[in-house]
Amino acid sequence: MISSVEMMLDRWKHHQDKEIDVSEEFRLLTLEVISRTAFGSSYLKGKKIFELKLSVLANQNAFKLRFPGISKFWKTADEKEAEKLVTGIWDSVVEMTKKIEDKLLTKEADGFGTDFLGSLVNAYHDTDEKKRISIEELVDECKTFYIAGQETSSTMLGWTLLLLAIHTDWQEAARKEVIDSFGNKNPHLDGIVKLKTMTMIINESLRLYRPVISMTRKVEREVQLGKLILPMTLHVANMALHHDTQIWGEDVHLF
Repeated sequence: MISSVEMMLDRWKHHQDKEIDVSEEFRLLTLEVISRTAFGSSYLKGKKIFELKLSVLANQNAFKLRFPGISKFWKTADEKEAEKLVTGIWDSVVEMTKKIEDKLLTKEADGFGTDFLGSLVNAYHDTDEKKRISIEELVDECKTFYIAGQETSSTMLGWTLLLLAIHTDWQEAARKEVIDSFGNKNPHLDGIVKLKTMTMIINESLRLYRPVISMTRKVEREVQLGKLILPMTLHVANMALHHDTQIWGEDVHLF
């Protein structure tokens, strides 16, 4: 993660006195970090896979009008492109999985690896059938890890930077805390978890501008909790809860 951030900051040095598309920079940064975490030494291959904007097309297609029956035989250009990307991701993840398996067979490696994909391949080969996952689940987990991790993190970083640019007093407080904690050295995990001001800023950014505005939760049957009856499918509106004046006060919309 540190090396990925250093690479981004080094690029920014060449843009002195010029505008920087911070949103795109954070997209590339989180893509880099997620790819390294998920695919380890094969991160360049993983990065290439998920540079495909599958989620963008999926969101576009989700709100398009469809006609029962006709949609099975006639697809829009975006739907065709999305299907092509899905196939490409499937083939690439399966290819990387086979390479991991081959390394174990040829004794080039002692195991499937400790990165996210290696853990999934290990679960794919679990001797316990109840714990074993299918190849479909393996590929889906990779896609979920990317979409849930990369896009939400990128959005959060963008809003946090904007809020710090607006509220310079908090920007100075955060800078002072980081300098006091690390000086001129690179941040490390033990020190990062102790950054109280930075944690407050990130949490407030997430409260005001959540990357995910709602969640769906499902249970096996209808449940009664006190006076509340919860349906089998429950939609939780995060944004509404985080902007509720009864919970946060009248200044709920302020940073």
